[in-house]
Amino acid sequence: MKALIRLVFFTLLLGYVSAFAQIGKQNKREWILVDGENPVANYYIDAGSVLSKNDLLRVFILVDLKIKLEEGQSSFQELIFRCGPINKRLVRFSYFEYYSGKMLSGNILNGGVVNDESWTDLVGSLIPVANFVCPK
Repeated sequence: MKALIRLVFFTLLLGYVSAFAQIGKQNKREWILVDGENPVANYYIDAGSVLSKNDLLRVFILVDLKIKLEEGQSSFQELIFRCGPINKRLVRFSYFEYYSGKMLSGNILNGGVVNDESWTDLVGSLIPVANFVCPK
């Protein structure tokens, strides 16, 4: 019984350390400006986060708002793009965090895993991101 308790404790501790390490990596990412022309926000990607398999591509983006909202001033998002022909590209959100300050600074106000696995058409603000990361 003691061995089982130790195993459970070790597993929980390892999960905590792993989660803490992932959060710490966010501040060490190299953000590349993809769209600075948008009047509402600047859009950045973490080039090191791009993973692709077939026509699917996963990328982390930072949305840094130019206006202050109650929901925060910046957000970290994990997106999955279905990269096909330009007029048939789709997107799915899988994770998000909203921060009180600019460039992911301040407190995390909200966040979590997005359980909706449906694909949606690209909205205007994500088109430059998809054009930057999806193969031509």
